[in-house]
Parts: sequence; structure tokens; C-alpha cells
Amino acid sequence: MIGIIHYAYGAPTSIDDIASYFSHILNGKPVPGPMLKNIAASFKKPGFPDFIASSTQRIAQGLEIVLNERLEEPVKVYNAYKHTAPFIKDAVENALADGVNTIITLPINPISSPSGGGAVHKEVADLIAGQDLLHIPIRD
Repeated sequence: MIGIIHYAYGAPTSIDDIASYFSHILNGKPVPGPMLKNIAASFKKPGFPDFIASSTQRIAQGLEIVLNERLEEPVKVYNAYKHTAPFIKDAVENALADGVNTIITLPINPISSPSGGGAVHKEVADLIAGQDLLHIPIRD
């Protein structure tokens, strides 16, 4: 089975998750009040606070459906995030438990950098090191 780690920075699922999400981005530091107020206002604009989470979930589901229709080997897509659960380690553990033999890392961030979208490739490679798995990093 092919497992695709569909990676983004984070996906708060409710307005209540925004403070912890941005605190994680700031390496555990509290988010200053005025900054948090502006961020929360931005998350409220689309009319629902989980627009990132729901969008990445729908993209992952669509990708899984299309690939399973076109490929002979089964494909499962796992969402993973840098700053919210499920984290990369969670996605890799789930993929391994499901018995994948190939892991494809697919960052969907608009900007790829060694510490941002590119970091998923190294983290997954480190997590599966020494195992009999093929890792295919999709780079820009």
C-alpha cells in the first residue's frame, strides 16, 4: 500500500485552537493579546473557523479517491501538520500500522523551505530510517 503524508503547517479546527496553534509556531511563547485578536478576526472572516482543516481534509479525501481509481496499488492519504495534530509522527505511525510499503511526502505549503515545507521530507526519512520502506519526497 502507498501512504501519502499530505503536509501543511497547521489546521486549527476551532476558534479555541488558535491560541495554542500560534503559540506552537512561536515555540511555546504566549501570543500577544493584540496579535491574537487580529488573528482570530482573520479566522472568523470566512464564516467558519476551521477553513484550513476542512480544506486540507477535503483535498486529502479527493486525492485518495482519484489515486485509488487510477492506480493498481491501494493508496491512503494521511494529513499531517507542523503546528497542530495530527503531527508528522502521528501520520507516519498510522501509515506504518496500516502496513504501507511506500511513503510519499507531499507538502502543500505555498512556500517551500528547508525549515518549512521541506522539513517534512527529512522528518519522515528520520522516522522510517532502517525500515524496509520506499520514501518518495515530492519537491517543488
